[in-house]
Amino acid sequence: MIMIVLTFAVSIGVLQGRLQLQLGLLTLACILLIFMWRLKEANAIEVHIDD
Repeated sequence: MIMIVLTFAVSIGVLQGRLQLQLGLLTLACILLIFMWRLKEANAIEVHIDD
């Protein structure tokens, strides 16, 4: 997760001067981090398949 944050931080730094692209990338990063955080907290459900 730290690598994802660092990658997005570097990408935003590279896009210096392009505010719309920076905001879009920041929004995408926030959505991805929220999704990963919720996925990490989710409980696994065992599935049994009877043949």
